[in-house]
Amino acid sequence: MADCIIADGYGHPSAINEAKGKEESRDWHAISDKYIERYDNVFCFANDIGARFLLPAYMIWIIKNASTSETCTTDFVLYFLDRVDKGKSFADLLTNDQKGAVRDFLSLMKNQMIMHCDSKAAESALKKWKCV
Repeated sequence: MADCIIADGYGHPSAINEAKGKEESRDWHAISDKYIERYDNVFCFANDIGARFLLPAYMIWIIKNASTSETCTTDFVLYFLDRVDKGKSFADLLTNDQKGAVRDFLSLMKNQMIMHCDSKAAESALKKWKCV
């Protein structure tokens, strides 16, 4: 994730070092809620392998926190998932169960207006994920 800060161009060297020291790279369960909220746009820069690692933690965080958070985390994840048709390599990395979890998540986002998300992006992404 620290590399994504560099790619975004707003990372001061000390912030990048701080991020590298705190980032989790072995177990997505260990990614903290605070870290997710701080790095809400990581999917704009993550490669497919990084996105596969991060996605479960971000989806769970969104379900638990989106209605009370002031970040754009939910929409950034939805926009990432809406790009699946641009190159199926990401979807190809997922098992059928993982793809099903993504579809369930997108369905929830599409139908939950309380979550303050771009429901049109969720609907668009859901249509695409039904085909992968």
